[in-house]
Amino acid sequence: MGLGLETYLCGCHGRARGHRRKLAGHVAVTAQDRIVVWGGYELDEQNQINYAHRKVAMYTVALAQWRYRVTHGQIPPGTCGAAAVVAGHHLFVLAGFQQDLVLDELWITGNTNAIYALNLSSLLWSRISPKGIPPIAADKLTAWTFDHFIYVFGGFGECHTPPGESVEIVLGAEAHVNRGWNNQFLRYDVALNQWEWPHYRGHKPSPRAAHAAIVVGSSAFIFGGRLDNTRLNDLYHCDLNSLTWTCLMTASENFDPTRPQGRSWHSLTVVSATSAILYGGYDNRNTPLSDCWRLDLSEPKSLQTSRPRWTRLAFADRQPRLWHQAVLEPESRQLWLLGGVVKDILNQHELNQHPDKIDKLVIEASPLKYLAAVTCAKHYERLKRDLEFIPKSLQASVKSKAAIDVSHLEF
Repeated sequence: MGLGLETYLCGCHGRARGHRRKLAGHVAVTAQDRIVVWGGYELDEQNQINYAHRKVAMYTVALAQWRYRVTHGQIPPGTCGAAAVVAGHHLFVLAGFQQDLVLDELWITGNTNAIYALNLSSLLWSRISPKGIPPIAADKLTAWTFDHFIYVFGGFGECHTPPGESVEIVLGAEAHVNRGWNNQFLRYDVALNQWEWPHYRGHKPSPRAAHAAIVVGSSAFIFGGRLDNTRLNDLYHCDLNSLTWTCLMTASENFDPTRPQGRSWHSLTVVSATSAILYGGYDNRNTPLSDCWRLDLSEPKSLQTSRPRWTRLAFADRQPRLWHQAVLEPESRQLWLLGGVVKDILNQHELNQHPDKIDKLVIEASPLKYLAAVTCAKHYERLKRDLEFIPKSLQASVKSKAAIDVSHLEF
């Protein structure tokens, strides 16, 4: 049974009905015809952190409806800054910063290198125990899938190097209780259930955290992130067939109107076979950003000799966002910006504030099927007799859009 929008947006921790969930540091993925959101934290009116982990939010495209689903099994502790990917019928959640309740009152916090899998059909969690050398316990790392592997890069966490592996670790100028930035590069073999530290060619990116990573075909791209007190705007490419790293754009300290400035906690989302969209983040002046850029990607062979092109897109009256998530909604092909923080997250004297709605960016024309369903929904009462003659799947789509105003979805 689907929950009403306000019911879905109610939080846990005894909140009153109608209170909207406003998360940061969560994960969000597209899994076929669904959008799945898990984890992260919410700041209350006293700026106290409340973690969410027992439920997942699922948006079903066919119903145009959010559902707030209870999960079971070996549920991960409250976690922020984790990485997540979908492989097969499972959501894999890796590492992050956890808050775990022990003896009802004692809270233990810290980085983890654990990996959990959620069966998206049964909603049953399993903690996985792979063979091999695990990643460094860290948060704000990235992960992506290719073939039967889940790749992991970077993060901020423990300051030890895995035995026999080449990993740079930067402690930084500030005291971080023996935590630092790293450039670990490894993969989890889903079929064999084991961690591997593969040999690679070229020069992999420097240590960083809160960066963004995407995969287009057999190419992985990493942009930006924080290293010590600097937020980067470099762009790296990894050929996943040969595991060869190439720097496509070096970091720049000076303002360049043709490319995004250095940032962390941004989103980079694939929207086509040749392009991705960058949104928001946190710059070197500790300012939340609201700029949006298109990254045009050519074939991997020409990437070695040509410079990828950034194009700034104009979207008026958008809230700045950092530590948010962005997903491409499968039906409308709109870019949905979910959660995050809109103010200076490191300013301890200012109450952090979450965005008050889902922002939906129209990157390209939506499919005619979707536009027709939305139009019919607006005139449902007048057209409902005629709608009986269209396929059942289209009827369900129109009815769901008529019942829920998709232009006002909030998170």
